[in-house]
Amino acid sequence: MLFRQVNRPRNILYRLKWTYSRVSSCGTYHICLNTEQPLYKYRFKNVLPFHSPGLAPVLDQTGIAFHINEHGEHVYSQRFDRTFGFYEDLAVVQKANHWYHITAQGSPAYRSVWQWCGNFQSNRCPVRDFNLKYYHIDRVGRIVSGPHSYAGDFREGSAVIRSSIDGLFRAIDENGDFLHSSSKTTSFFDLDIYHKGLARARDENGWFFIDRAGVDIGEGRRYRQIENFYNGQALVQLLHDSSRCIIDEQHRILARLDNCQDENRTDIEYISKSYWPSFALKIGLDQKTNLLQVDHQSNDDKSKLREQIQHVWTELGFLKLSSDKKTFTVTDRGRLLFDRNSITRDRACYWLRDQHISAWLPTFDFQNQSSSNSNIDVFSDIAKTPDLVALTQRVLNSYADQDWHGITSALPKALFRASSIVDLGGGVGALLREISTHCVNQRLICIDRPEVIRLASTHPKIEFLTGDLFSGALPSSDFYLLSRVLHDWPDEKVKLILNRIPAEYLCIIEREVDLHINQHALLSLHMFLLHGAKERTRQEWDTLFLATNWSVQSRVPFSGHTITLAKRNTPIKDILPSTFARRKTCVRKVVLPIAGLGMRMRPQSTILPKAFLPIVQSNSNAWKCRPVLDLLLKEIFTKETDIEQVLFVIAPNQLHLFQSYFSSYPHQSIDYILQQSPKGFGHAILQTEQYIDDEPFVVMLSDHLYQSNNNQSCLEQLLNAYRQNITGESVMGLTGVMKCSIEQVSETGLLQSNLNIKNKHFFEITDMIEKPSIEVALQHYQSRLFDNVFLCQAGIDILPPTIFDQLRQHEKTLERENITTELGLREAMNSLRQNGQLRGCLLDGNRYDIGNPKEYYRTFRAFAFEEKKLLQQTSAMSKAWPLVQHMDKLRTLFSLSKKPIYSASAPGRLDVMGGFADYSGSHVLQYPIAQNTHAFVQASNTNTVHMISIQTDCIDCEAISKNKLTVWEREIPMNLLLDHTNTLRQRLENWYNQQQNSMPSNDEPIDWPNYIVGILSQLLDKIDGTVMPIGFNIVIISDVPCNKGVASSAALEVAVARAASLCLNLDHSVSNTELALLCQYVENHIVGSSCGFMDQMTCAHGLAHNLFSLLCQHTPNPPFHNFILPANIQLFGIDSGVKRSTAGAAYRRVRTATFMGKKLMNLPNNIPHLCQISLSEFNNQYRMLLPEKMSGSNFIASLHLDPLTQIDPNEIYPVRAATSHPIEENFRVQLFEQLLNTDQHLSIDHLSSLGELMFQSDAEKRLVVKIIVHLLISLLRSNQWTVNLWTVNPRTVNRVHSRQINKIIETEIIHQYEKSEISLGLQARPGQAGKSGLLVSLVTNYT
Repeated sequence: MLFRQVNRPRNILYRLKWTYSRVSSCGTYHICLNTEQPLYKYRFKNVLPFHSPGLAPVLDQTGIAFHINEHGEHVYSQRFDRTFGFYEDLAVVQKANHWYHITAQGSPAYRSVWQWCGNFQSNRCPVRDFNLKYYHIDRVGRIVSGPHSYAGDFREGSAVIRSSIDGLFRAIDENGDFLHSSSKTTSFFDLDIYHKGLARARDENGWFFIDRAGVDIGEGRRYRQIENFYNGQALVQLLHDSSRCIIDEQHRILARLDNCQDENRTDIEYISKSYWPSFALKIGLDQKTNLLQVDHQSNDDKSKLREQIQHVWTELGFLKLSSDKKTFTVTDRGRLLFDRNSITRDRACYWLRDQHISAWLPTFDFQNQSSSNSNIDVFSDIAKTPDLVALTQRVLNSYADQDWHGITSALPKALFRASSIVDLGGGVGALLREISTHCVNQRLICIDRPEVIRLASTHPKIEFLTGDLFSGALPSSDFYLLSRVLHDWPDEKVKLILNRIPAEYLCIIEREVDLHINQHALLSLHMFLLHGAKERTRQEWDTLFLATNWSVQSRVPFSGHTITLAKRNTPIKDILPSTFARRKTCVRKVVLPIAGLGMRMRPQSTILPKAFLPIVQSNSNAWKCRPVLDLLLKEIFTKETDIEQVLFVIAPNQLHLFQSYFSSYPHQSIDYILQQSPKGFGHAILQTEQYIDDEPFVVMLSDHLYQSNNNQSCLEQLLNAYRQNITGESVMGLTGVMKCSIEQVSETGLLQSNLNIKNKHFFEITDMIEKPSIEVALQHYQSRLFDNVFLCQAGIDILPPTIFDQLRQHEKTLERENITTELGLREAMNSLRQNGQLRGCLLDGNRYDIGNPKEYYRTFRAFAFEEKKLLQQTSAMSKAWPLVQHMDKLRTLFSLSKKPIYSASAPGRLDVMGGFADYSGSHVLQYPIAQNTHAFVQASNTNTVHMISIQTDCIDCEAISKNKLTVWEREIPMNLLLDHTNTLRQRLENWYNQQQNSMPSNDEPIDWPNYIVGILSQLLDKIDGTVMPIGFNIVIISDVPCNKGVASSAALEVAVARAASLCLNLDHSVSNTELALLCQYVENHIVGSSCGFMDQMTCAHGLAHNLFSLLCQHTPNPPFHNFILPANIQLFGIDSGVKRSTAGAAYRRVRTATFMGKKLMNLPNNIPHLCQISLSEFNNQYRMLLPEKMSGSNFIASLHLDPLTQIDPNEIYPVRAATSHPIEENFRVQLFEQLLNTDQHLSIDHLSSLGELMFQSDAEKRLVVKIIVHLLISLLRSNQWTVNLWTVNPRTVNRVHSRQINKIIETEIIHQYEKSEISLGLQARPGQAGKSGLLVSLVTNYT
């Protein structure tokens, strides 16, 4: 890469751009923080951040290092091997083995060179010479302190050094003088740099804090660990119990932090084994032989013990083995023990005296300890004491449960093909229990001593047999397991065990000693003292295998152990693979068989395979025709599925068509395999075994399409259920399940489940049948979960790799019985079910078949109008386009450009429950209304964004003359979206200020274009700059009432975002949820309204005639679902006449008060939302601690962390009420939804409860209740409704028929409602039709 040197002065404004930059995510260039655009056009191999004086170190593509300015231009001619950032105007560079500092001109700052250099702080810098000694130098290279064995950076006028004489740490000042006296009290084992006047120090008793005078501010208190003080408080860990506390500067404990149970368990286990190093130290000190002696000739017990002690003392840092492994040398640490005049040795011998130890362990018999341990049978001694046997097995089993969890991913594949598996010395069966869930028909046998087997719990797949490692018969088997057995015995007994194994294959699970990683020295010594055994190296294991006629086939590491597969050196029938890698457990492959003959679709299927049949879809006013295959791949290759590869099983005659279609397909992870003849669905799957490579995989029917009823596709639902419920390697299958009617049972496969199901996404399949008769279905397969429906297979399955074994067995059965039928997959899946290895997942969606003409027609119609099921694309769109054509202004605007027009729509919404608490993470219930906002977007060549907004009461050309239209028009320069000199909001405000003379009348908000321009700006950031439109024409037509609390702004945002994403070809890369969150960002940061994402999510995902349930948490994928109201419920919104806005002062006041309360509650970091606190917890712990009201001036604004909420010091905030409302509302919403889902026809009691919950929710809005009740009564009196209205108070329940309503009753209702004494519930029926219910939501919430 060539650069030209630029020395001419530049404008100061541009020179400062580097101060607002960061390194790109790829690390090859710098990005401007204001614009998120590259600072320059060049790309390097690596760059580091800019430092004053505006230079950054880079490494170019050839590996040459230098510094650049903010334009990417080099600033000097010198070149180096490495460069670093400038600190105090000097930068470190490396050239060959020499390090030094340079100036901004690239010249050396001094003459000397070093082996290493640090950075300058306080005009001082640590350096290291070629003798590994540290110094501090000044800016001209003069040494001001040293030599030291270590030297650190300067901060707050001091630095830490480690003495090269005594190895203690001390602090020095900028002149190199000791900051404190050089006495022992100011010399430390460890010392940290000063932070706000205090430094962390460690002496022989632990960690503590010192001030600048070196004085211990804790007056002798010591800690296990400490952190620096921040704002007068520090985190410390106590010595005695390892608990963590927060202390102040007087060392008073302010709070205690509970340790996690895993840490407690680890600490307790560490304490229980702490005697190991103590006894290793004692045995070494008591040795009469020289520990420095290496004897490869002797093989007696003393020599073996010395060898073990040498390993332990080496691991403890007392000895060091020479490179030729012939001698040991004593380390500096070890000299303290080898010097017989050392006080350290004396103290060690004193505390390890036999008398001291016997006082702690009075039953320990030192005198009678055997000189040889090789004949000790500890297990026989344990067997004499039943309690000790039980204790031993509990401990060993707990370790096995912990260590062998997920081990099947590392075990050899051949083990799962064996007919029988024996675990010799298997204890109470922990390893076999782990394996059993992945075995199909294998016989599993656990063998151990009689006293152990008696403790084993029964298991349906495991036989428990008594046996002995060294005597008696052992059952023959394909496979034997020995897990942590052989390390208990010396070599000769290990050989006896290995020679006795009556199997061709043996799997040994043991630790391996690696001198460079882990010698397991303490454990090995422990085993030697107990059994005369030890932990072994790989070479030692190989020697034992060779001596007993076993050859190693593979080794796989797992959980600190090595799984070794060995076979006898005798001829065997089946050759096992030479290597065994871990099975991959994630689902990342999909198989799509399309080779079928398609008999029911002939003659069409003889010309075109079913998977290529066309499906037509409408998207606003645009139509697309796509093959079925394309829709399936779209569902598969979304980022939520994490699917990496798709394999098609095709027929030979489909090869040309397949290759032609996918030659231009954008996705590269698609492959195919030929099924030479159509021998059935199972046969097609069997062809893919090599491609699947022992992983779980997805099978999808290629003649089925799916529509989901929530924000997860049907495939995503199945994958999520699998990942949440199946961990590690598994032979478990998961089949997608849907509901079907009696008319469909003879065309599909039916399933049956248990009656009691806790998880509808993961339940046991108890029976299955393929295409039964109606009589059989009614008799045996009616669903136990739902009335009058059946459960059927959806055609999406996740199968384990063991399915191939089942398919082969079924294929052999067909051949043996001379049956010519096709090989089916469902029969093999039924075998999985019979083995307890198949679960079901109920999918929330619909499936569509294209396998016969009738179903293809149904599918074609469903997908042609599929997207119209979402309310934002209902038939109301067809009413909006004629209005565009009807108005001259709109026709003229769109005629100026020849580009296509893209359109989309989004509904308003009725806030039923919870809307005022969405920013606190509440559940909310929203109801999409019939009114819509329609957006029409067209790319133009005018360099402007030309916007026309039309607000009307009714979108209807026939009635347009009768309706008053509100028309706003604005044209904004396109460069405002692309400038990036500051925020878009600031750019728009500046432009509005410049255009004040040409601004419209007062009734038009000046900033209404911000919604549209903000959406465009965010979407333009997602596209390639080379396809950037020059301008846009945009028309908005809406009958969603503005400022009425029905999410008019969110409807506008979502409609524009949908239409603009179509225009910019982003509709396939940006999901509905991403669009909703993008719209919320625009409203927050560009419009300036501090709303949550509830409205945008409702407008993007809400379904017509459904209630939309959303949990306002867990971004970027908040959970939601739509559900239909009970048959006798309808929802109405009544205009209260009160205007509301999230940008208004009232909303901001309540939101601010809520966040103030949340901050005062001081919730843990893992509780980001108020609504994660239960109502009972809030009432018991927090409510009365919150002030009822609080002025902004009394609240510490610096602690208020919500970036969208500002505190007015002159405002009085209702803190307690505002904080409690979201928590109470969240409780009400969940109860409200549960009541709605109780039945398809709610009782009067349920309606009363719903009315009471709505009354509680709307309690803050009683100022408008008189208007509401008058409107209600007017509705009740109309001829269209016959109504029963009941009022509920603490004393009575009164039912009032509409014909009984008079002025007295009306006044009483209003009076009681205003006094909060009643709740309202209504049961009504329109005309003489069937009954329906009426729930009323007050339209006074904030948009």
